[in-house]
Amino acid sequence: MPPLWLVLQVVLLGGAAAYIAAAYGAVKPQTSLAPPSTYVVAVRWAFVANIVFTMIWSFITLSDVVLCNDSGDRCFTFSGWAQFTSFTRWCWILQGVYFVSANLGLRCARVLFSVSLSSALLVTSFVYLVLIPGALLRPQPGHKAGNVALLVSTQAHIMHLCNTLQLLWDLWFAKTYTAQLSDAQYSIAWGLMYVVFEWIFHHYSGMWHYPFLDFTKPFSSLSYTGVLCTSVATCAAASKLCSVALVPRGKDQ
Repeated sequence: MPPLWLVLQVVLLGGAAAYIAAAYGAVKPQTSLAPPSTYVVAVRWAFVANIVFTMIWSFITLSDVVLCNDSGDRCFTFSGWAQFTSFTRWCWILQGVYFVSANLGLRCARVLFSVSLSSALLVTSFVYLVLIPGALLRPQPGHKAGNVALLVSTQAHIMHLCNTLQLLWDLWFAKTYTAQLSDAQYSIAWGLMYVVFEWIFHHYSGMWHYPFLDFTKPFSSLSYTGVLCTSVATCAAASKLCSVALVPRGKDQ
């Protein structure tokens, strides 16, 4: 399990960031900017179908992939419950919950949109700027072949790209919900939930889905700080994207 100093760092920095975000601007909560058209509702259901199909496809074709830790002494098959252990899939499923909630007009849809958009930007950025270059540009031992194969699989590319593209479509064409910087408190809480889960997962499996969360490595404190700062930056980016996309409706906000 993580050292006490790291737990305190994560709690204090995460809590401080969430508090500052919650106090930022003190904006009035919004439920919806515009009612969705039949076309928007249909496309959202298509996105839900894409999410469900990709998960089923992953269960069928990737359940025999073997993932190993860096030393190769701990491995497990990426099947069953293990397919729900990565942050990518958490966010992929959360996005499906958002689209269903948006079509049903649930009040939680706006917060789900904000968390989903910032998380999608975070996942896409880390995967294509950090994880894939690190996996392909550095020589990998033979026991890590499954890890690399999973990372560059077609299903993974769909999840890592469509998670952002689907929400950008929803933002630019549906114009139903907006993300505010004050919503970063929810995105940070979502991310911290996964960090705690990853600690527990590592304790029992010996595996790290994301090497920058490995607290046994040198400078792990800086890695965690960097991840938190990047999370806040993606929340700010999500808020900025919304302000740009919704300029024509600015007076209604």
